[in-house]
Amino acid sequence: MSECLYSLFKLYNKLIVLDVETTGLDFSIDSIIEVAALLVRFDISHLHVIRYMDTLVKLPEGRGVPSSISALTGINDEILVARGSAPDAVAVALARLLQDRSALFVGYNVRFDLRFIKELLQREKQN
Repeated sequence: MSECLYSLFKLYNKLIVLDVETTGLDFSIDSIIEVAALLVRFDISHLHVIRYMDTLVKLPEGRGVPSSISALTGINDEILVARGSAPDAVAVALARLLQDRSALFVGYNVRFDLRFIKELLQREKQN
């Protein structure tokens, strides 16, 4: 394990590694199309996965994935229809994974991801 990651576990018992893919940059009008999260704990010399999810999220009726986002993520409308989960089910699973308040959130541009997650949880009444 890298020294940087090891030092985080000295300060925090658990980490939540988080990443979302969205239809755009504005959390108030755009939607999450994929969420990946991993709750991990480190003890002595082992990293333990406590919970994880990697879920595609269906879009509201009449909404689609912009072609620029499909080109970037590889996620398109057909994939979401075939394999996506309903936003309310995703919100319930996310709320369960995120309920551990002792964990530190980590990820690339995690503030961006958390704004979208907060919006989803509020919209689906899971906050």
